[in-house]
Amino acid sequence: MRRFFMLIMFIIVLASVAHADQKIEFNVYKCKVCGKEFRSFRGDELDDRKFHNGSEQIKYIFQFWKYDKNFPECKGGSKWHHFEKKTTNSMQVSNLSMSNVSEYIAAVKDGKTLNGIKIVEWECVYCKKNFYFFNDDIPNIRDWEQQQDKIFNLKGRAITKCPEPKVYGHIFAKKRTNDAKSFDLSKNAEKLYWVKN
Repeated sequence: MRRFFMLIMFIIVLASVAHADQKIEFNVYKCKVCGKEFRSFRGDELDDRKFHNGSEQIKYIFQFWKYDKNFPECKGGSKWHHFEKKTTNSMQVSNLSMSNVSEYIAAVKDGKTLNGIKIVEWECVYCKKNFYFFNDDIPNIRDWEQQQDKIFNLKGRAITKCPEPKVYGHIFAKKRTNDAKSFDLSKNAEKLYWVKN
């Protein structure tokens, strides 16, 4: 019976191999005063009129990787930035953790639901632990035994091993899909995972 169950799980893995090049679109902004570039998830509009007020920026706009810290102060004379939208740019989820962009991605407190981003909850059928992934990123990878080399959370840490001793790794079953807001994503970055190509 156990061998039959293992065979079924193996078939699930092969049938639902993770999609490559999972992408998330960002709005790109430039401060009209200091020239520094910033990014926000689509749905968070940093050039909204209310953010022209410095106290509103400080109250609502934070760094994605440090959700309790605002962006560094503008070096152009005022303490807050004057955001001007440049374009929308596509970046891979894996690039979110790169040090050259991570400091300047926004998390907007009490922001709107993000455009084009859903968070999908998956459960390991063995250990019953829940994991969260972006959109159609599928965690059941073909190289089952390489999960710790291929699956990382947004803080850059590899996924934990499944405690079940007789399996190579987690077998994921999809549970539900939810809308997302950037501040919530920021607070839960350790629970959000992506699959490396």
